[in-house]
Parts: sequence; C-alpha cells; structure tokens
Amino acid sequence: MDQENSSLSSIYIHIPFCIRKCPYCDFNSYTVSSNGRVDGRIEMPEDSYTKALLLEMSSYAEDELWKEKIVKTIYLGGGTPSLFSDISLKVILEHLRRSFHVPEGVEITIEANPGTIGEQLTEAKLYSLRTAGFNRLSLGAQSWSASKLQSLGRIHNPGDTEKTVAAARAAGFENISLDLMYAISDEDESALLLDLQSAVNLKPQHISAYILSIEPGTDFFRRKQRGETITADEEKAAAMNQLTRKYLRENGYRQYEISNFALPGHESKHNQAYWSGRSYIGLGAGAHGFAQLDEGAEPPKVKAWRWKNAPGPDDYIKRVQSYGRSEISREELTDEQRKLEFFLLGLRQSNGVNLKDFEIRFKSSLPKSFFSSVQYLSDKGMLVFSGSQLALSEAGMIYSDSIIDTLTDNLG
Repeated sequence: MDQENSSLSSIYIHIPFCIRKCPYCDFNSYTVSSNGRVDGRIEMPEDSYTKALLLEMSSYAEDELWKEKIVKTIYLGGGTPSLFSDISLKVILEHLRRSFHVPEGVEITIEANPGTIGEQLTEAKLYSLRTAGFNRLSLGAQSWSASKLQSLGRIHNPGDTEKTVAAARAAGFENISLDLMYAISDEDESALLLDLQSAVNLKPQHISAYILSIEPGTDFFRRKQRGETITADEEKAAAMNQLTRKYLRENGYRQYEISNFALPGHESKHNQAYWSGRSYIGLGAGAHGFAQLDEGAEPPKVKAWRWKNAPGPDDYIKRVQSYGRSEISREELTDEQRKLEFFLLGLRQSNGVNLKDFEIRFKSSLPKSFFSSVQYLSDKGMLVFSGSQLALSEAGMIYSDSIIDTLTDNLG
C-alpha cells in the first residue's frame, strides 16, 4: 500500500430521503411526506438525523485511526440530499471542518434532483450551499424526453434541468455534473443522441452516462419477473454505448471510467478515491466505510476492512444516540479479496492497472494462467496490454463484468 493511500481519506454522507423512489433505484432511500406517514411515506426527521450525523462525525474524529488523516473529498449522496434545508446542510459542513482536517479547495459534492427546483432548489438555496462550501453539484438529469423521464419514474420535466443548471451557475457553481441513463426498452439511438446533445449544450464539466440495469429489490426487477421488457437487448445497448462514447469524445469529454466522462481536470476526485482503494468514512443510514492500515510488520502486512451502518433512519438515529455510531456489520478482507478488488476497481478506470503495482502491493507474482487470459482477451480486442499497464479497450468496456470475472478467476 502506498503512503498516499494511507494518509488520505474521503468522507461520504448518506441522506436517504427522496420525494419518489425511482423504479430502477436500489439505493437505501425512503420517500418522505411533509404531513406525517401517508401512503408509505415517512415524515423526514431532518433535525434528529442531522444531530445524529454530527454525533457520528465526532465519534470518528476522536478515533486514532482517522483524526490525523487529511480529508481530500466530501460527497453528500442519497436519496436527495438537497431536500434538507440549507441551514442543516451548512451545519453538517461546518461540523465536518471542525472535526477533521479539511484543506481549502477540497472537492465537496452534493447530489440534487432537478425536480425539486420549484420548492427546494432555488437560486437562493444554491447560493447558500455554494457559500457554505459546496463546490460541485451532481444533478440527476437522466433524459430530455418527457416519456422517458416518466418511464424512469423521475419527478422533473425536460426543462427543469436547464433551469437548475442556470440557477446553479448564477449561484457560483463552476463544477456541475449531469447524470444520464440510456438503453431502456423502447429507446432508439436518435432519442439517445438528443439527450447527449441536450446535455453537452449545457456545458457541464462532467457527465455520467449509465446503461439501465435491473437490480434485485427494485420495481423494475419485479416488473421484469412478471414478463415485462424493461431494457434494450445487449446488441442495442452496446451500439448505444458506442454512440455515447463517440459523441462525448468528439465534444471534448474524456472517458476516464466505464460510465464517466469529464472535461480535462474535472474528473470526480471522490469516485477516483473509491476506485483507487483509498480509505473512506461512510456516515448516515446504510452508509458503508472502508479502511486499510499498514501494520508495520516485515514483510509489510496490510489490514483492510469494511463496515455498514444500520439502514433504517430511525434505527440509525437511535444507535448513534446510544453508541456514537450505528455500525451493524464489519468484514475484514482477506488478501484474496484485496487482490480481486485491485482489478475489480482499477479496471473500471480508462487507465487501468499497473501489474508492477500489484506485485509491490501484494508481494506476489501473477500466475501464468492470468497472463494466458490477458493474451487471449487482448487478441480478441478486449484488453490493451503495454509494458506492465493493463486496461480495458473501448470494446472491452462494454463487457467489463465478464472480462474482469475471467481475469480474477485466474489470480491463483
């Protein structure tokens, strides 16, 4: 493990409340109502949840493992974090800065939904968030087609994204990311091209473009089990993926990860921290954390583990009030798991992985069967292997899951 990874960390804060649960969403989220429990919705416990977050932060800040680390990225995700008041969000950031070493200029992202612009995400609120220290805004645009937005269960209309981006820029946000989703069953390439053109016309610094996937536990999953066609077939999805990469590349966006594109210098530092295997703290209901520690043995021995918080907001709040944290499970990673994640995370990035780094980190060589798989996949045009650098080709990125499975099956 390199020295940088051991000294830098990120903080993720999960705010699990949203106005409507999208049918594709498998995140830990809960629909909320302003008038108590209605139709399966809950009253959003903003004050008690915020106080729990502050207590949880303080607990980690007092921990020997974390208190000397430099926080390099902060990310508020959900749910829809922008549903919280600007006062609560400001308090959360202020407490973070008091609790941890957060240098000036650190990337601080908040997710938001364009559909809340009329009641929540006004220019005044965005200005308040910007002055509080948030400097990156991630918007779930998804599409500019009204019918597609309806199919995806989104609450905004095609014009809301433009309004929100304009309001964000007026409020001082200079780093904006837009999420797009494609390859639903009745979508064609002309519809996707319209979405890409509409996104690029807004000149965001970052675009995340995801192929729709069906995850267990979601409404789409249940509908698929009943025989409904939700997604495009594999061939059509591959063609759409190729169109997405080509169009964004031609408009100045570099693909630096399977589903992420950025103007030069605007890659998501927070996500890069995940993919590089750096330690991070997860705060909030259902949040995950990850840590690795060089125990200083000879030869060097690295201990790595991950943990998960209680998913239910009420349970999370009660546990933090009682114990300072709400961890419900912890897993120590074996060397085999760490090797697997080296490739699983590293090959998501366009630059891929360096096999010499693998040998240095794990004090072991890769078996011949691994290189045989690399050669086979390279001959098929799925991998690019030069020197010690191994990366997915553009064609390989479409089939990344099966390629990574093949490689990791041969780690020895």
